[in-house]
Amino acid sequence: MRRASKYRNRRTNGFDSKLERERYEILALAERAGEIVGLEKQKRIKLYSGQNPILFDSGRHAYYRADFAYKMPSGRPVYEDVKGYDTPTSKLKRAIVAAQGPVKVTIVTRANAEVGL
Repeated sequence: MRRASKYRNRRTNGFDSKLERERYEILALAERAGEIVGLEKQKRIKLYSGQNPILFDSGRHAYYRADFAYKMPSGRPVYEDVKGYDTPTSKLKRAIVAAQGPVKVTIVTRANAEVGL
């Protein structure tokens, strides 16, 4: 028997949710139209504390995984995370990413998923 997802989302065609798949389709169209470049799925961002990487007890590096990463034609990087429900862990990881420098992770929800870039 298949176990229910923690947040009741349904995996769809390799994506963690229907909303994530829909957002990917919008971004893929924008890439084909030249509005964005270099669209990537599940982009890993290594987490640092100052100059040192954040490590688990096992020595493994800690990462934040953004659902999508792309660049605007100006070269500005954009990271997006599609959320039906924003968890405290996700908020903490985004705060660590933001503290590392000029990287900002945009949260995409059902309310703003179909709005432009």
